[in-house]
Amino acid sequence: MDYTDSSDEVKLGKLVMEMMGDPVAKKTLLKEYKRLHPDAQLPELEQEELLNKSITPLQAKIDELEGKLSADKISREEEQKAIAVMRKYEIEDLAPVRQFMADNGISTLESGARFYRMATNLEVPETVNSIHEALGNEELFKNPREWGRKVASQILNETGA
Repeated sequence: MDYTDSSDEVKLGKLVMEMMGDPVAKKTLLKEYKRLHPDAQLPELEQEELLNKSITPLQAKIDELEGKLSADKISREEEQKAIAVMRKYEIEDLAPVRQFMADNGISTLESGARFYRMATNLEVPETVNSIHEALGNEELFKNPREWGRKVASQILNETGA
C-alpha cells in the first residue's frame, strides 16, 4: 500500500488512536502486532498472559472446592430429609428401608419408608381364637344364623317396629 495522500495517513492514525482507546480493540490490535512481530515485547500482553497462567490453577481449585461444597450441601439436605422420614414413620435404621427400596424398585425415600412400614407392621393373628377376640363376637362364628336373629331382634325392639 502506498500512502501518498496525507489524509489517508491521518485517517489511519485517528483510527489506530481510537482503537487504542477501546480496551477490547486495543488488546486485539496488540495481539495482531505480536503475531506479525513475534520478537516484540508488549508488557500489557505479557502481564495478562502471566496473570492468566497463575490464575488458571487457582480457578480450577476454586471450581473443585465449589463442587465439593455443593455435593456436601446436597448430602446434608438428603440426610435431613432422611431424619425427617425416619421420625415420621418411626424407623430406627434406614439400611433395611434402602434394601427394601432396592428390592422393590422404589425410588423415593418417602415412598420407600411408607411401604416398608406397611410391609413390616402387618399384624397377622396367630390363631382363629385371636380373630374372635379381636372382633368380640364369638357367637357370630359359632352360630351365625342365631347371632343374626339375635341382632335383628335387638334392632327391632330398639326401633319399636
